[in-house]
Amino acid sequence: MGRPSTIDRLPAELREKIGRLRDAGHTLDEIMQALEGVAVSRSAMGRHLKARDALGERLQASRQIAESLTARFGTAQPGRMQNLNIELLHSAIMKLWLNAGGQDGGEPHFDPKDLMMLASALANTARASKTDAEYREQMESLVRQKLEEEMAQKLDAVAQDKSQGLSPHTIQAIRQRLLGTET
Repeated sequence: MGRPSTIDRLPAELREKIGRLRDAGHTLDEIMQALEGVAVSRSAMGRHLKARDALGERLQASRQIAESLTARFGTAQPGRMQNLNIELLHSAIMKLWLNAGGQDGGEPHFDPKDLMMLASALANTARASKTDAEYREQMESLVRQKLEEEMAQKLDAVAQDKSQGLSPHTIQAIRQRLLGTET
């Protein structure tokens, strides 16, 4: 890039304070007033805030693109693997976005390697979505099977207890209705 700006050379706590103030909606003049006594010119602060705001807009736009692509190619409720791929996708889009237009916002130029990384992230997101769905299905099936086995055992225990007064026909009807099976 270039040499660090005046703001970049400030202590981290001051840079964080500037960021918090800007995030809270404070104007350039309000931020300058809050930093009274700090050797920073108004023009340097203005350039910093302008660059920060532009980066924030680009970040938000790239996140929206990543979410849109994920919604189109993934599931509505992403799992852990898919979340990781969403972040990878977001990073790739952000890198492309920042590098494509240059500082002057001119005609975008995309590096083929970056496009391949984006395509890979999309493919991984789709695969992760399928894997997560299959895993959820498998877990639901195991839980359902375990519950059915427990219900069958409890039903058998009730059927063995003659004091309950249930006829074999009633036990069979209950088993059919609850478990979909017969004795």
